[in-house]
Amino acid sequence: MPDSKTMPPLDQISVVVPTSGDLQDIFKAPDIPPFSKELTDFVAALSRALMKDTEARAYPEIISLAHWMRPRALLDLSERFTASHSETSIPLARGVALHFAPGNVDTIFLYSALLAVLTGNRNIVRISSRQSPQIELLVRVLNSLLENPKFSAMRSRLFIVRYGHDAEITAALSNVCDLRVIWGGDETVASIRAIPLPARSRDVSFPNRWSLAVLQAQAVLDQDETKMDILAKNFANDAYWFGQMACSSPRLAVWVGDKSTVTKASDRFWNAVRQQAKQFGDEIAPVSFVNKLVAQNIAAIEGSIKSVRSLGDNVVSVGELTDPSRPDDDLCVGEGLFWDARIENLEDLAPVLDNQSQTLISHGIPHQRWVELIQKQSLRIDRIVPFGVALQFGHVWDGVDLLVEFSRIVSLEA
Repeated sequence: MPDSKTMPPLDQISVVVPTSGDLQDIFKAPDIPPFSKELTDFVAALSRALMKDTEARAYPEIISLAHWMRPRALLDLSERFTASHSETSIPLARGVALHFAPGNVDTIFLYSALLAVLTGNRNIVRISSRQSPQIELLVRVLNSLLENPKFSAMRSRLFIVRYGHDAEITAALSNVCDLRVIWGGDETVASIRAIPLPARSRDVSFPNRWSLAVLQAQAVLDQDETKMDILAKNFANDAYWFGQMACSSPRLAVWVGDKSTVTKASDRFWNAVRQQAKQFGDEIAPVSFVNKLVAQNIAAIEGSIKSVRSLGDNVVSVGELTDPSRPDDDLCVGEGLFWDARIENLEDLAPVLDNQSQTLISHGIPHQRWVELIQKQSLRIDRIVPFGVALQFGHVWDGVDLLVEFSRIVSLEA
């Protein structure tokens, strides 16, 4: 049985999943081995419920979440998890996991929580008080699923809660958790990490990150029109979901090639992106168009850009940097504002990256070329992926294997 802990009185917490849930029940729930059938059955059922939900079809990010936890994918996760352990190492859950969801990506809290569920943990997930149709839909589907007697045991293993920015409540919850998972900006991560944990508990933090695209210019020019449209569509999906504010959404496009080739390739690429980005135009608030113009003007005044292009009624805005560098965070306002830079050789990319670089979406660069560069220069990047999959979540995120972090190992050699 779990450790006997008592939840402090927390009257200001609103439990939204399960309906009429009692947080005290989390300490009465039995331990369950990772990837037990009752855990995978629940997650697979959630996948099916979301796939069948007519409202969910309006939100590609929710369908992507459902696809990520389909039965075949769960089996792959389970096999990876099992293969990483020997007969002398037995994986178990850490215990109670406390998750703090970010405010900029409405589905990330479930990726995090469900991986912790699959590894046998009991979970408390604090989501934003900000209302969003995606979160309300997920809450509705979860509560409906938990009403099924088949999943009654899960009612004490997954609690989704809301409360204000209250350090006292966070401290009380932190005091009874074995694992704390923090998604958010640097300030959010720092403020929560400043709250003590029990001595044997641990933090897993995901602070501010930024991402970019790297394109071989000649490879873009070599695309036929059909492939060019696909490339632009994949880039638009990487960038415009979540208003370009997800940590893995590209802000910067780095072109590899000579000046003439890059100029032609960049013009062709951004015009193609403009066509694909039109579908997101209605989602961009008027103030976002103003913010993009202000950011470009500031960059021009500071001398950090050579030129500005606004395409498709400013749905796509591109500022060409004077030097290849990470764009200033204050000038990355999202909603289709990109920064363009050119390098002669791929080796010149290393100085552009830093310890906050997360995802690099790549076009035209061979796999082996990246292997050589990573080994030679130890690139400060966590993921290199093709166009179109930047937002696809994986159990390895920000260089951290969540299946490992969410479990503990009993060494058995007797």
